[in-house]
Amino acid sequence: MKQNHPIIFILGSPRSGTTMMGRILGNNPLVCTFKELHFFEKLSTASDIDRKLNFQEAIDLASRLCFANKRTLKSRNDYKKYNKNAFDIIKRIPEDNFFPISIYTAFLKYTTEQAGKKISCEQTPGYVFYLKEILSLYPNAKIINMVRDPRDVILSQKKRWKRYYKHNLYLSARTWMNYNVITTSKLWTSAINNANAFKHHERVCFVKFENILENPEHEVQKICDFIGIDYSDNMLNVPMTGSSLIPDTPEKKIIDKTRTLNWIQGLNQSEIFFIQKIALKNMKQNDYQPVKAIPNLLFMSFYFFLFPVKLFFAMFFHSIDIKDLSIAIKRRIG
Repeated sequence: MKQNHPIIFILGSPRSGTTMMGRILGNNPLVCTFKELHFFEKLSTASDIDRKLNFQEAIDLASRLCFANKRTLKSRNDYKKYNKNAFDIIKRIPEDNFFPISIYTAFLKYTTEQAGKKISCEQTPGYVFYLKEILSLYPNAKIINMVRDPRDVILSQKKRWKRYYKHNLYLSARTWMNYNVITTSKLWTSAINNANAFKHHERVCFVKFENILENPEHEVQKICDFIGIDYSDNMLNVPMTGSSLIPDTPEKKIIDKTRTLNWIQGLNQSEIFFIQKIALKNMKQNDYQPVKAIPNLLFMSFYFFLFPVKLFFAMFFHSIDIKDLSIAIKRRIG
């Protein structure tokens, strides 16, 4: 079921700069950037994307999408308060077209129009595992795949739980459980491999996080040309928020060039060893050079001991909000 609404999808490994890229593009007068909606895993699956919904199911899905786009660290799961917005979205769709993908598209179009813009921009990193479906469903879509040094990605994942513990202890604990140097390294590799299958696709653009930091004007201009929108210097006024390593300073609006090579001080030798052992091939393909790392046997034993424990709890937490955990796992290890 093809969808014609123009959309930009920003995807890649988590903590690879998808949020920063979304903010850059959201500064363009044509582009409306959404928060991470996780439609393709948490709200629908590849198997039920064309399943016809009844009216109440359609309202429920639209309400959940509205909630996902408005949620904050302190939000409770009270998505039903968006039922009125959901009704405004659903009434645009013929009843015989109450399919999840149609409702998702109508939500994007409605919210984008409400913002006075024309192009929707979705920035859910995990969509890298649904790239084939997205390209098929949205023939007008442009894809930006973000790539970042896995050592900086994993440092950001390692420290991320600290962002949440003052506001949401459950989310902080869940984020800590989600991090394991072995699992996270494998997920980075899997994301790279999935995207590489579309490296020469005319609607897919690969963007290195480090290149944006080094030469933002040049890189963002190239991205604008790829999308077909005008570049302006205002697009680089990005608030310094969302980092796992430094406090939020939203009054500062710049491309923070210090957000690279932090792994040199932030990771221990054992973590660097694991990452490079698992991700070496993909690192070299993307010009991320390995360094000599001498692992500590005590640390390595500790990571191996924690691996099954954290993996169990990570699967438990994900099973709560992912519609079909088995499909999600298969896509990441397939």
